[in-house]
Amino acid sequence: MGVGAAAGGVWVRAWCWSGVETSVEEAVVGLRVAVIDGGHRLVGDGDVVGLANRWLAHLEVREFSPRTVRAYAFDALNFARFLEERSVAVADVVAMDLFDWLAWQSAARPRCVSVSSLASTVAALSDHMASC
Repeated sequence: MGVGAAAGGVWVRAWCWSGVETSVEEAVVGLRVAVIDGGHRLVGDGDVVGLANRWLAHLEVREFSPRTVRAYAFDALNFARFLEERSVAVADVVAMDLFDWLAWQSAARPRCVSVSSLASTVAALSDHMASC
């Protein structure tokens, strides 16, 4: 898939775009994506929320398109769902969890996750992690 531990990938697009606009709010493990002050953010409780929102703010500062930031917000929501299913805290994530997440997404929607989607998400997060 073109994603490795050295790439620093954490969030990856995990749904298909079918031309139908999805809801801006989608509840998963007590979290949802909402528009706050014009930007997409995770809302709810969980250790992913603060980290994800800092990343999304970083993407906006770098002038990513609102649709891209929105897509990445749902990526973060998807990652939170994965961690919740496995009872893993963000602080405890190891490289193998990332590979398991990639496999989990591929198994759930085998034809929806494209290599370019994976690459763009990994690149955005990698840039953010390098600047922290």
